[in-house]
Formats: sequence, structure tokens, C-alpha cells
Amino acid sequence: MADLTQEEWNKKLSEDSNAVILDVRTPEEIEEGIIKDAMHIDIYTGQAFVDELQKLDKSKNY
Repeated sequence: MADLTQEEWNKKLSEDSNAVILDVRTPEEIEEGIIKDAMHIDIYTGQAFVDELQKLDKSKNY
């Protein structure tokens, strides 16, 4: 996994029509600011988090 600058991340995201932003923050963290067009799944929901991950479209890039 490589570290990306904000500019590099934005460029890669815009070049990948199959990309989906997956936001795994808690609802409290999301209240501090949303990520536009992101799909939210709270990472701290235990098995429910795993269940939601398994439902994701495997053809997408997250």
C-alpha cells in the first residue's frame, strides 16, 4: 500500500470509473464532516460490518 498525496488520490479516483469511496468511520466521526459520494459502513458494528462488506459489489474498487 502506497502513501498518496491528496492530489494523487483525487487523480486516481477521477481516473477510475469503477471506484467507490468506502467510509468506515463511526456516526460521531461523520458528524464532523462527510466525504462526498462515499458509502458509509461503521467499522465498529462487529459482525454487521462484516456482513455489509460481503454484500459489496466485488467488481468495484473500494
